[in-house]
Amino acid sequence: MKIALALTICVLRAVLLFGVGMAVVAPALLGGELDPGTVRGALVLGLILVLDAGLTVGVGLLLVAKVGLRELGWRFDDALVDVARGVIGFAFCAGAVMLGLFIATGSIPFADVRASIVETPLEMRFLYVGIGVSAAFIEESLYRGYLQPALIARLGLVAGIVVTAILFDVLHLNFRPASLVAKLGIGLVLGVLRGRDRSLLAPAVAHGLVWAVFGFS
Repeated sequence: MKIALALTICVLRAVLLFGVGMAVVAPALLGGELDPGTVRGALVLGLILVLDAGLTVGVGLLLVAKVGLRELGWRFDDALVDVARGVIGFAFCAGAVMLGLFIATGSIPFADVRASIVETPLEMRFLYVGIGVSAAFIEESLYRGYLQPALIARLGLVAGIVVTAILFDVLHLNFRPASLVAKLGIGLVLGVLRGRDRSLLAPAVAHGLVWAVFGFS
């Protein structure tokens, strides 16, 4: 029952966020493609993220699934250790991003990646940080907080982490090779950081840093 509910929430979120919100509603409101670099684009994106948090975590997990934030894994008993684990995890996530680029292009364009990071305008960097905090809270609550423990209980630790990572990857609805490889690798790293029932702080830190540095996750 818990797995079925978790999968339902995951699929509905993917359809509403990526299939409707980003692909239909945002372009309709903006009269064109969503560009978070503009004031209107940033406001629309912010509204979508607030709705995503409210529907996914507030309605889906807290009200329907009847699970509390602490039960999901938002515990801060060893915050410094978890933050350190998250930073280390980010390094592995960065490796997954590079692997995705290598799979897609046959090489790792270190110069282009460095230029993209260094030359990103400050306002866009703040936007990436904001998106990263939001995405980390929502997706870690849903995937590593609710879905992964349910799958581990049914499939075992390793299989539960792997299946969660695959669903996390596919349900972003971005099927370009670089994205698929990168998100699968990131999902595996975040799943390992969460483990069977560790705090969500470590995977959230790693997840947020991917957004803050690379501008996607």
